[in-house]
Amino acid sequence: MVRRSLFVGFIVLLFTDVARMWAPSLITIFGQAAETPAEYIGGFALACAVVPLLVLLISKSRTGLTTAALGVLLLARIALPFTDGGAPQLWWASVGVSAGIWALALILGNDRHVIAPGIATGIALTTVSHAGLGTFGAVWRDDLWGWGLLVLTVASVVVLWILGGARVAKHAIKPSRRQAIFVFPTLLLTGIFLASAARASTIADDLGLVVVAAASVLAIAATNLPIKRAAVAVAHVVAIASVAALAMWEVEVENIAGVIPTIAILGMLVGLPALMYILAAGVTGPTSGGPIMVALGAIIWVLFLFVYYAGYDLGYRADIVFLGVAAVFGPWAFTSSEAANTKRKAPSRTGMWFIAAGAVFAMGIAYIGPGLTIEKLALKEPGEDSRVVAYNLRMGYGMNGRFVAKEVAQFLADENVDVALLSEIDRGWLLNGGQDQLRILADMLDMYVAFAPASDPVWGDAILSRTPLTDVHNHHFDRYDTSTGAQALIATTTLGGQEVTFISTHLQYGPDGTDATDPQAADLAGLMVKQSKATVMGGDLNTTPSSSAWVRITATGFIDVLAPIRPVYTWPADKPNEEIDHLFFSPGLVGNNPRVVDVQYSDHLPVFIDLAR
Repeated sequence: MVRRSLFVGFIVLLFTDVARMWAPSLITIFGQAAETPAEYIGGFALACAVVPLLVLLISKSRTGLTTAALGVLLLARIALPFTDGGAPQLWWASVGVSAGIWALALILGNDRHVIAPGIATGIALTTVSHAGLGTFGAVWRDDLWGWGLLVLTVASVVVLWILGGARVAKHAIKPSRRQAIFVFPTLLLTGIFLASAARASTIADDLGLVVVAAASVLAIAATNLPIKRAAVAVAHVVAIASVAALAMWEVEVENIAGVIPTIAILGMLVGLPALMYILAAGVTGPTSGGPIMVALGAIIWVLFLFVYYAGYDLGYRADIVFLGVAAVFGPWAFTSSEAANTKRKAPSRTGMWFIAAGAVFAMGIAYIGPGLTIEKLALKEPGEDSRVVAYNLRMGYGMNGRFVAKEVAQFLADENVDVALLSEIDRGWLLNGGQDQLRILADMLDMYVAFAPASDPVWGDAILSRTPLTDVHNHHFDRYDTSTGAQALIATTTLGGQEVTFISTHLQYGPDGTDATDPQAADLAGLMVKQSKATVMGGDLNTTPSSSAWVRITATGFIDVLAPIRPVYTWPADKPNEEIDHLFFSPGLVGNNPRVVDVQYSDHLPVFIDLAR
């Protein structure tokens, strides 16, 4: 059982790595997020899940199919780092996801007893390694840590494969229909909320990483506890409450509205083991499931992934979707099953010590790992002037669809940036690979950071600064007719002996195009004129110099510092033809060397100005 659980665990790790590249490829290569209709992107994603189901349906004999599926999954994972983005990345990732669904369906669909411990082991391997890498996914890394984890994972799968990890024992029993179909929805709930290292990092920094690592080990232990009806019911309530806290609990913390409170990290510590206990309870149900039901669960995984994230473009409250999944699908899957007392024994004292040691080891990796695995970049000495940049980073993805956090950090270091006003910062969306983009940049550059949520607690705007930031606060704008939330992040720092306030914002399009930003621009203008210190405002304003929104902003008396070089086309980065990224100074500040730089690290180009000291 241990060998097979480890085998399944490493397959889950492989599958998760491939999915980290697959999901963002859908919205950067196959289509463009917020531009390509969500149903087109979702349709392609759904096809990737339907293919393995069709293979299973038409295959009369499944002998050798597991070997074929695992071989394709391994090949895809090995090929992905060499694709350098574009269509090869999209297709290899898509093939890998299909193969991973296929392999997991064949293995788990024929052995109910390996489902819970195998999935829990996979979640632990994925969570602890991701936390140790500072949430910088191994599949995106071209360094010793990325290649080392790939070699370790592939070697472990191959060795366990040779040792018989893929073989189903003669005494194995197929899972219940309910347990089988819940495999992939479980991976979705854990990937977005209960075992997301990036979300944990956003909530509680290093403490968050340590807690989620410990939770993943406790989740393995939970799959071996005696199963009782009352305990399953309690676990279900705990899981619902934990998902609700991590998805919907937003408060104001230290003058930043819309963040998840630190205490919510306990939702991972108790919610993840609770969910794994529920999954383990499925072993008591009727044996009517199989590979087909596991594969059907993968279709649910894709559907809900896109139903959730499409809400940010279509304007409905997306987190309610998953609260519904936890509240409705859970009882259907387990609390109405034949769960009853089992003959399992509680862990022995030795077993408890082993669990404790595993948790401490995982916590150590999560705490020490980021400092060892995130490369530190050397910054130049400050220049005669203070360099400021406004840059929409598109969740960290370049025009080729690659996660380019390292390249962006190196670019900012080479440009000797003092303050960066950043838009579209992603701190944990599974659709974007589940990285804490801001943490990675801040760690690489060793800069001070401020972040404020816009659409949800892990997506918004940020300020990076070489000097400490004070009086940090934010202001949420009304949505008006826009589907995505917007806010203004305000912070003060000292540059050349002068206190300067910075406003980082990202105004949103509405259904009528650029001029729909007009109401938000009016709110922004009101904030600008209230500033008592010298102020710099910048970001992706989705506003052109010919729009009514532009008139509202310029009516504040702030200076368009890019005026001397207009037109300043910044979007789309490969063929820029729109002026929508801007920088403004309050009267009295002097700017030099305004410019736009042609780099393909986002779908926007960055705009620079040197603030005279």
